[in-house]
Amino acid sequence: GHGSRGVSVVHTRRQALALLDAGGLMLQEFLGPAPDLAAGLPDFRFGTPLHFAVGWQSQLSLMAIVDRAGEVVARYAVRAFLVGGLETRIVPVDPTPFDSLTQAYAGALARLGFAGPLNIQCHRLADGSLVAFELNARFTGSTSARRCLGFNEVAIALDYFLEGQRPLPAVLPAEPCYVAKPLADQVVREADVRHLAGTGKWTRRP
Repeated sequence: GHGSRGVSVVHTRRQALALLDAGGLMLQEFLGPAPDLAAGLPDFRFGTPLHFAVGWQSQLSLMAIVDRAGEVVARYAVRAFLVGGLETRIVPVDPTPFDSLTQAYAGALARLGFAGPLNIQCHRLADGSLVAFELNARFTGSTSARRCLGFNEVAIALDYFLEGQRPLPAVLPAEPCYVAKPLADQVVREADVRHLAGTGKWTRRP
């Protein structure tokens, strides 16, 4: 879930068996854990902390626009840094070393009938191998951040699929930079929530 809600780190065989007995859950390998993962956990003798994270995490995020033949017509790559499962900043990186991986997933999905935006989230293991652990066949929460870096994937997709315009290759920023993603407070009106529930549309307010 969003911000890793509903996701737990299993430390013992007993915990794993309890999860399997509960049913409806999936076990997945923890990619790149710290040498002593338990050492970074809070002291639960004093209760459960409201917000906590086991150190800093980062992951590679590959974004592509895939056509109906499975060709990657545009791609971009960033390294996302997370705290508590939420991205706090993203740094652009050269996507070229990951082109074969991106194309492999694009081709496989195209054979299933897919075309459109594709996001591939990866983690590098201690042995240097790169593992893709999540595929999102959609635009993501970092779409606006990539636009700030010059990769307007929504416009690229619209121009390509509606107008037949092939995009120019994405260019990395001329100088080192990153996009900060701070949390922001926002007033949500209950009337707007009811309107969304009834119509499926959100009314943007200033």
